[in-house]
Amino acid sequence: MKRVLLIVVLAALVAGGIWLVRNKLVLSTSESAQAPVETAATETRAIEELVRAVGEVVAAEATDIKSEISGRIQKLNVKGGDKVKAGDVLLEIDADDVKAELEAVNLSIEASGIRQERAQMDFDRKKALRAEKFLMEKDLTEADIELRLAHNALEGDRARQKVSQIKLAKSTIRAPHDGIVLNLKVRDGVVITGAETAGETSLLMQIADTSQLQVQSDINEVDVIKVTVGASARVTFDSVPGAVAEATVDTLALSAQPRDKDKSIRVFPMTLVLKPTDAPIKPGITASIVISTAQKEKALAVPVSAIFVEEGRVFVYAKNGGGFEVRPVQTGISDTVYMEVKGGLKEGDEVALQRPPGLEQTDPPQD
Repeated sequence: MKRVLLIVVLAALVAGGIWLVRNKLVLSTSESAQAPVETAATETRAIEELVRAVGEVVAAEATDIKSEISGRIQKLNVKGGDKVKAGDVLLEIDADDVKAELEAVNLSIEASGIRQERAQMDFDRKKALRAEKFLMEKDLTEADIELRLAHNALEGDRARQKVSQIKLAKSTIRAPHDGIVLNLKVRDGVVITGAETAGETSLLMQIADTSQLQVQSDINEVDVIKVTVGASARVTFDSVPGAVAEATVDTLALSAQPRDKDKSIRVFPMTLVLKPTDAPIKPGITASIVISTAQKEKALAVPVSAIFVEEGRVFVYAKNGGGFEVRPVQTGISDTVYMEVKGGLKEGDEVALQRPPGLEQTDPPQD
């Protein structure tokens, strides 16, 4: 009898547990289905469409300084950060061998000049004798040949002199324009490789005119259609907190270039000119760019999360009585938070910020 009673009690407990679990699940499902859908009202507000990019500050005019000849640096006249003027001597390369070569050529020119004078005198004498019939024609011809050979020798020496003079001039490297010395790579006594050799030419330094700064950046193919040359931009700098500079888009590439080796990402190189500022902005620092591409002071707008796009159709879930209806809309500019609505809604219309329950399978609106 006790055994039977125990079985009955256990069965009742199991049945009660199943009832509680089932009712709890039903209640939970019912509460979930009845959870309110978050909505927002269509409103008139100001919208500014922005394109963002990251770039690097560079000097508008910057020149890599390299040597055309190889040799040892005899005297370095500048250090990093120095201001220089066009024509200032930056460094001098040891040119003792070139100077010796030039001296030898000068002596050769002197000797060739003397030989030409002697050949000229001999030719003039024989020409006079030939006129008096005291000399054969072939003797005058030989004298003429000697004169021309002496002349050619002198011209050859003068050509070698010019080459040596050019090499000597190249041993002194001067600033090509006004600017600041950046990226100084050498010091006194270092041997550098010039462009005359087959190897890679040594980079000595860079002269940058920092009176006019630019920002070099890339813009993606989605945003490039929104940006035009002459567009205004605001630029901030990670290394100069609080500094804001105004800029203008100066150049924008007409064709895309691959950013990675796989060529899967394509960008359009862009250059912006920074307007003068008192902020301590220097070449090489990172710049964050914000370009205003369109703006409206009074645009009918909804939050971006209220806009749905399926199969090329744009629509919202507009509140209709106690439920929602799918309504096609025409959109305009966006500031990534709000989207302009050009048609399909009026001010005050409520729209869902997520797809309402029960409408997951609803087909997108037909045109």
